[in-house]
Amino acid sequence: MAHRDNFSELSITAQMKFLQKTFLESAQKPVYTQSDDEHIWSLMETAKIAATNLETKGIVETSRSYTIYNRWIKFLHWDKQYRLHIFFLQKFLKGLNENHGLFQPLFDIQIYPFSVFLKYQESRKLISIQMQETVIGLADSQIRDLAHAISSHKKDHLNRICKTIQQQPQTEKITDFFYENLPVKSNVAKTDGKFFDLAEIFHKINNVFFNNTLQQPVIRWSARPNKCRMGTYNYQTDTIMINKALDQRNTPDYVIEFVMYHEMLHKALGYDQNGDRRIAHTTKFRKLEKKFPNYEKAESFINRLSLPPG
Repeated sequence: MAHRDNFSELSITAQMKFLQKTFLESAQKPVYTQSDDEHIWSLMETAKIAATNLETKGIVETSRSYTIYNRWIKFLHWDKQYRLHIFFLQKFLKGLNENHGLFQPLFDIQIYPFSVFLKYQESRKLISIQMQETVIGLADSQIRDLAHAISSHKKDHLNRICKTIQQQPQTEKITDFFYENLPVKSNVAKTDGKFFDLAEIFHKINNVFFNNTLQQPVIRWSARPNKCRMGTYNYQTDTIMINKALDQRNTPDYVIEFVMYHEMLHKALGYDQNGDRRIAHTTKFRKLEKKFPNYEKAESFINRLSLPPG
């Protein structure tokens, strides 16, 4: 593990891992002391200088990964929010341990603005968990529920908790901070998967439900399968992303068509603004969503999907 003095010489991946390891070690201590906090704050100061250097070199303006990392450092540094990150880890670890009895495996927990909300893998000796940074603002009861759901392997329960968290205004606000106005990828998104072509599905839905009035946005598959969100629409980049977990032989056509329809509704209707809160699932949206043929069957299929392996 690199020392703080040569932190800026590391790649951003190595910097992220260094910070994650330091946060986790601090959270695992019996008591988080003032000395621990001073050490972390010094490290965050170093990380912010390194992130500022990336801006100076102009790398942040052209790289999505550097931009997200730069925002992550600023997010944690501002008002010492790294403390929320560490305090979340403390409570989350406590919740995990409550369900593991006498046998306590090793934990590798990383919290970062990942594109996937939750990624989980368990062996006898090690449990690896990746979560979006948005979780650090959860209430104590939600942290405990999330930890217990992961430990109990009750996939339906975990799915419901993930969806509830992602629909919270605070979660959406933090997500927007990390992902709004990112540099545009130069490569053209690939729409054809193993079993479905998203461009074909878009044109079919556009014809049947929107009278071909919607201009085609950027359409792509997610980088990895995930359980918590079947699709997203990004208003800033005009991008529809469909969960790769749906690109399976046993996925009915009506399921992936429903997900595409849902995201196209977001593009067509926009969202309402109530103060700082953005409301995308309005009453009008929900009424139109339920007009999709096989709406209930599609929802039922999605809710039965299994969590993919980490």
